[in-house]
Amino acid sequence: MTIVHAEKKDAKEIHSVLHQAFDEYRYATPPTTALREAVSDIEQELTSGTQVLLYKHNDKCVGMVKFVVHDKQLYFFRLSVIPEARNQGIARRLIDHLMTLAKEQKCATVVCKVRADMAQNVAFYESLGFANTKEEMMERSDNARLNVITMEYKLGGR
Repeated sequence: MTIVHAEKKDAKEIHSVLHQAFDEYRYATPPTTALREAVSDIEQELTSGTQVLLYKHNDKCVGMVKFVVHDKQLYFFRLSVIPEARNQGIARRLIDHLMTLAKEQKCATVVCKVRADMAQNVAFYESLGFANTKEEMMERSDNARLNVITMEYKLGGR
């Protein structure tokens, strides 16, 4: 098991993991926008400030998470683990790695947003010490509306 920082050349692998992980939300209401992401979108993100951690097992990428650091806050999104590698602690290890990076960058908080209708995801973050700090109705660019919870972890605890 290794966790490495992705480079632009890893965009296809990131795309594959993202699509495998988010496929279960294809028929959610509204459907996830993760499945609209193309390899070129990921390449663009990697050249414009978004960073990605890859979780590799036997040289195969089985998990990943995107993140940005801004104003003493690490914001992560698209935490993804392929279905056959779930329930092995991979998501937790990726978040632990993010926590280490956040501390190294002198961040005060680590934050993510979660769809309120994904109770198992909210519960997962709560189990790691994240708190629900805000709930809001968000309107996407496709005019779909969804209830989103901001989950925040204040560094110095845990």
